[in-house]
Amino acid sequence: HVDAQGHPPSPGVGQRLLTPGSQQQTRALLSQATFVDSTTLEVLLEAWRSRSEAGLEVVIRAPSPVVLRTLEVAGLVDVLPLELAERPRR
Repeated sequence: HVDAQGHPPSPGVGQRLLTPGSQQQTRALLSQATFVDSTTLEVLLEAWRSRSEAGLEVVIRAPSPVVLRTLEVAGLVDVLPLELAERPRR
């Protein structure tokens, strides 16, 4: 698989993207992401699959509007666990 520029993903890209939470949960902190491509989606799906099989959880925390829209288009909003940021009340 390749990124938007046609490059294969760097080794360990998933390890840099995902940060350990509790012993049972890994969070993908994507609130500042301005671009998401198929490589990112592949990393998130693989992390979710492998950790789910081990009885662990992966949560996409506070996805930016770009990330959320990409997940919607890819049909992953109802597949991957999301922790949406609360919007400030006016």
